[in-house]
Amino acid sequence: MKLGWTNCWSLTVLGLAFGFAAGCDDGDESNPGGTGGTAGSTTAGGNGGTTSAGGSAGSGGGEAGHGGDGGAGGGVTNHQLLFVDQAFTWDDGNNGAVTQLGTTHWLSPIDYVHGRIYLRYEVAQKPSDKLIAYQVCVWQDSWTKETCSSCETMTATGVYYRDLASPADDWWVKPNGDIDWTQPFQRVSVMHKEATCSGQLMEYSSCGSACYTGNDLQDHIPITGTVTMIVVPAGETLIPPDEWDGCPTGWGC
Repeated sequence: MKLGWTNCWSLTVLGLAFGFAAGCDDGDESNPGGTGGTAGSTTAGGNGGTTSAGGSAGSGGGEAGHGGDGGAGGGVTNHQLLFVDQAFTWDDGNNGAVTQLGTTHWLSPIDYVHGRIYLRYEVAQKPSDKLIAYQVCVWQDSWTKETCSSCETMTATGVYYRDLASPADDWWVKPNGDIDWTQPFQRVSVMHKEATCSGQLMEYSSCGSACYTGNDLQDHIPITGTVTMIVVPAGETLIPPDEWDGCPTGWGC
């Protein structure tokens, strides 16, 4: 029978006192090592103790009865930003404005503008099956600076997931009106257009020649629901919230 670390040490002391050799193992496979030290953000964790479960990188003790080192590197880096998470209404004169959350500086100390934006778009009410194109747009400086994502289409209520790609590389930018990513935004909106990204806005107010020209607008609005946007910095991977259980498998859902 192998002796535990404490019994082995005691037997060794007795052997030294009475002149015999203690024939015991150094380790105890049935008595795993102590809990490993907590891993730091960039360095390895400390060694485990001697009586309880081993550390995550060395569970089961080891021949000397000590726990393993803590996990190196502190796990997965996660600086993703919950940018928007709120209900919205698209109606004539109420064009889907949402509230900016989190940081107002998208370049430093974390580079969000060269990362990716992921959208969960839950449409709760849509009065007709008219084909609608939707996109996310951002403005600054009294609407003189503007940038927008690409468009996707929908015809009915439901939950829609979209990878909006990188604002720095993939979004449309108004000529001579690029966003200053070091400053707060004036407005963030989910825009709704007829059929395509170049279609008319589904409203009659405040959009001039870009407004809907049909006489049946009230048949197709209001569109209501919830919009959630997560920004993942350059070099990191999306960690989806639990409620995103229906998102694309490539997103880690």
